[in-house]
Amino acid sequence: MDGNGKIRKENDSKKILAMVVMIATLMICTTSATYAYFAFSATNNAMTGTAAASGLTLAVTQATLGGSSSGTSTGVMVPQKEAALGTAMGTNYKCLDANGNVVCKVYTITVSTSSTAKTPTTGTITFTGATTNLKWRLASNATTLGTTGTTKAASSTAATFATPTFSASTQSFTYYIVVWINETGASQTDSGTWRATITFNNVNGGITSTITS
Repeated sequence: MDGNGKIRKENDSKKILAMVVMIATLMICTTSATYAYFAFSATNNAMTGTAAASGLTLAVTQATLGGSSSGTSTGVMVPQKEAALGTAMGTNYKCLDANGNVVCKVYTITVSTSSTAKTPTTGTITFTGATTNLKWRLASNATTLGTTGTTKAASSTAATFATPTFSASTQSFTYYIVVWINETGASQTDSGTWRATITFNNVNGGITSTITS
């Protein structure tokens, strides 16, 4: 074989090698581009769902005044000794004394949910316009005082109700509070209008109700 034939053979080999390299490079680029495209598409897929609303409802009602031995009255409150508060709010009196004076007020607070999301829910109560001797406490029911501690209504710190734990079988919780003017045994002046704001919240919203004396 002459020298020219050898040169042509070497050139052909170089051309073949160059074509192989180009094909391999093209395959790599195409594969990378395809992977990048699908990766991009996967991270941008549309996500759909339903957001849960708070679904909360709140009902606050005042218990009926007057028991079996008393009439009924809607008058303003007069002072009441805490030691006798359990008797005063019991079934025989229901917050009226023997003279028909209002010595306490009991409120029923019911919070309910229609939401299927069992989100943590918190409840608070704050008073405004409360006098020094206005007090309140949680009760066992509308006519039973129970053993929960007493709180001064004039406190600047919002009191927190026990957190209701909603479930498929328990969609509502009821609380009872009693409010009264504590009798100190000394000369005292307690007058004016107070207001209590009750609020229940969860991560999806909240609901508020106000009691005015």
